[in-house]
Amino acid sequence: MIEFNLPRPITEEFMSLVPEQRACVSKLFHKGSLISYTLDQNRTKLWVILMADDESELLYLIDLFPMSDFMDYNYHELMFHETVAMIPSMSLN
Repeated sequence: MIEFNLPRPITEEFMSLVPEQRACVSKLFHKGSLISYTLDQNRTKLWVILMADDESELLYLIDLFPMSDFMDYNYHELMFHETVAMIPSMSLN
């Protein structure tokens, strides 16, 4: 799990990277490397759960995020991460 601290103040340069960041997030979700991506309401912290085999792969994945150069971060190796998939139920009617 990576805990990012967003820059203060948030600059136009940082905000201009939002479309690239979203594209990267989508790609990593699709590949299965990104498990969770959460931004707090105050836009000061971002929590990311990534699947990586080792620290070097983790750092590689973090560097893929266009906004990573603007944010300080700490990471923690997790024993497990449980979540509920929010898949809509299908009606046969």
